[in-house]
Amino acid sequence: MNWQLAQLLGDTASLIALSVFCFLNGTVLPKDISQLAARFQPVMIIPVMLVVLAALIGAFRFPLSDRYIEKLKLFLKLKRQGENNPVLEKRLQEVMNKPYRQPWLTRFLCMILRPIMHHRLVNEDHIIVDEKNPLLFLCNHGELSGPVSAKLFMPVPIRYWVSSNMMFDRKEVTDYLYRNTYSRQTYMPVFLRKAVARFMGWLSVTVTKQIEGIPVYRDSPMKLRETVRMSIDAMAMGDNLMIFPENPEGKYQKGGIGELAPGFLMLAEAYWKKTGKKLRILPVYENWKERTISFGEILTYEPEKGFHEEQERIIRETRDQINRMAGYGVTEHATA
Repeated sequence: MNWQLAQLLGDTASLIALSVFCFLNGTVLPKDISQLAARFQPVMIIPVMLVVLAALIGAFRFPLSDRYIEKLKLFLKLKRQGENNPVLEKRLQEVMNKPYRQPWLTRFLCMILRPIMHHRLVNEDHIIVDEKNPLLFLCNHGELSGPVSAKLFMPVPIRYWVSSNMMFDRKEVTDYLYRNTYSRQTYMPVFLRKAVARFMGWLSVTVTKQIEGIPVYRDSPMKLRETVRMSIDAMAMGDNLMIFPENPEGKYQKGGIGELAPGFLMLAEAYWKKTGKKLRILPVYENWKERTISFGEILTYEPEKGFHEEQERIIRETRDQINRMAGYGVTEHATA
């Protein structure tokens, strides 16, 4: 009965509002139905505008983004199958119960950049999605082109490893960017370099928060454990990961891929020990000149062969696959 009473009250309020709108539009009572309809026409836009405004407010305040709607579907699917996913359940509760903002800035930037930076996907069918055992993508960095292009054009949802220097505190990020990048842009006056660094610092912190980047503490081996823990939790929720494992000296390599830092293989071993699943790794090559993103063949971490042997094999095969996609020869020796 409560919903029937609510519906009746709603209909009554709507009728009263329309009557007020109608008669406020004229001082004389209408003589016939055509005159009454003519008075309604100008004011009928008001309810429509109110509905649109309410929809926009609801969209901005809605606690679930497209990504989390898919996570909710996955959670309900697992429930129907009689399976539990405590990590996913906990994260959904956090998103629903705490203030959550839609990633509008990131969406806006993607909308602007996609036509400008259009890339073609090559061997997209090599991506084999498994909700219970996500993929780890390894991509060349190519300065900013690799991370930006991957965010814009990857055909499956991704969580990214992001340097902790580019996250959290805006002032620290601004100082880091100015010291390592913009202070060297001597073609700009100093005040402009500092202004650009401040803007990019704000943008970096905002975007990495919206994409839920996983912080990588390169200067603190102890804190890398937190990176690995967060990564395993992300994969337990069905998230694919993207890592840019190059270890550059000065600048990133423009063609192919440079030397690889082997630290990411700690994740493969920890993932095996935590879940009993073998990490699937897919090399990716972003070619800025050709505007392509190419996918290699999936590599599987085999823990029974030993960590160091697998570390050597995966690094070697990742480099070989990416260099082949770039049109270069394979490496002669493994990079440890």
